Amino acid sequence: MMLTRFLGQSPKHEWDDALRILTYADWTTENGPIVVSYSPQTTGNPFQRLLYQNLPDVGGVAVPGRSIDTSVRLSTDLQGSARTVTHLHWLNVVLAKCKDRQEAQAAITAFTGQLDDIAERDGHIIWTVHNILPHEAQWDDLEAQLRTEVAQRAQRIHIMSSRTPDLCEPYFHIPREKVVHIPHPSYAGVYPHWVTADYARQLLGIPSSVTVFLAFGRMLPYKGSVELLQAFSRLSEQKPGKVMLIVAGAISQDAEMQQFLDDARYRRDVLVVDEKIPEVDVQIYFRAADVCAYPYRRSLNSGALTLGLTFGRPAVLPDNSGELEDGNAAWVEHYDPSDQDGLFNALSRSMHTLTTPQSQASAIDAITPLNPTAISQRYVDALQSWLGN
Repeated sequence: MMLTRFLGQSPKHEWDDALRILTYADWTTENGPIVVSYSPQTTGNPFQRLLYQNLPDVGGVAVPGRSIDTSVRLSTDLQGSARTVTHLHWLNVVLAKCKDRQEAQAAITAFTGQLDDIAERDGHIIWTVHNILPHEAQWDDLEAQLRTEVAQRAQRIHIMSSRTPDLCEPYFHIPREKVVHIPHPSYAGVYPHWVTADYARQLLGIPSSVTVFLAFGRMLPYKGSVELLQAFSRLSEQKPGKVMLIVAGAISQDAEMQQFLDDARYRRDVLVVDEKIPEVDVQIYFRAADVCAYPYRRSLNSGALTLGLTFGRPAVLPDNSGELEDGNAAWVEHYDPSDQDGLFNALSRSMHTLTTPQSQASAIDAITPLNPTAISQRYVDALQSWLGN
């Protein structure tokens, strides 16, 4: 049978694909291969592929799943013959489709029961904390309860920012003794990166003389797009013809973001590209920009920030951002989000502090050690140390 798809990307073939993937594991090792069953799988963001890419070097495999069901089944079928690891990622899927609190509470009970089943079969559980709480949570208290339950059951908790335990503490507790700190990998080598800055601006019709700010990725309310447009508008009024804002990414359909779209789309100083950006074109927007803005209302780990740094683009961030581990770095301007002038002042300062060759070099220096191969190796090393070589 000829396969016309990547394994793990068809829901109806999920278990068959899992079995196919297992054939690539090294079953000759004394303790059995490392089998990482991860969920939920995401195909739009290459993060998971980057994290697991070095597993084959030690005879291990990564088995994707749309839910934890595949992990439960593998922990049963492979008990005693492999070192099975259930790797949890975004937990928002657990309650996302619940219609009321009663249904959500039942979903928490069912999910944690599955984790208990895995643990009883000597399965290992690791959780990557991507967000503090889901960006579009219906019930913050129940989402916090779920994370408390998962944190209690996971043997290892993978954080990508050293600020994660402190930022999560108001909502749920992360036991420090369980923490494994492995940063978000860069996107070096993932996206094409050959367009020059001048050519990118030509393609977008942007003069070389203006300072360009970029907001990149899917536009959702939590990303602070409304606040960014307000602050940028003030800056543009002060410096007419000197600044431009690019908004590149599909804009959500909720009322707040549709109002944002109406306010932005017909302005001469704002370029709105309301669609998912093809991989080959990602470089155009980052290369055309001078500074990337991430005024998120609540943020822990931003793939968009990592992508911007990969392209050598400095950033504007709020003080409460998980990514702001070094507020003195030359690639960042930060601000107090409780200050109504904070974002405006940061944008204004960045026109002088973040548009220099030194600030771009600082961005590249910060992201270079986080190349995907190095980060994947740190993950594999951590697994081997935990599970035994």
